[in-house]
Amino acid sequence: MRLEGLLHVFQLLHDFDVRLGGGWGVDVLAGHQTREHHDVDLFVPVAEVGPAVALLGSAGFFVVEDDRPCRVVLEAPSMGRIDLNGIEVIASRDAYQRDDDGGSSCSRRTAGRSSRSVTR
Repeated sequence: MRLEGLLHVFQLLHDFDVRLGGGWGVDVLAGHQTREHHDVDLFVPVAEVGPAVALLGSAGFFVVEDDRPCRVVLEAPSMGRIDLNGIEVIASRDAYQRDDDGGSSCSRRTAGRSSRSVTR
């Protein structure tokens, strides 16, 4: 996904508690783009996965993999690919990705701030 696509996705999801991870997350921390990215890794609370998928669908993205509540991969030919991951956010602001059967076991830890914090 190109920078323009990433910015557009964040504009679309401005009302969601989005966390950025993966290569783009590293680039944001580095302060510049370090390489080409084929996708963007986003993390949202599990309750926001469905509404986020619906909103992105109305903006031209289509689902290519659907493993809810853990993960949904969306793609738009003109924008690129989104790897959208459902997470459980706990009081400390740490977040855990749900396991494949929807349980609360911690299969992957993600750290980070919400998109609102990153983009301000």
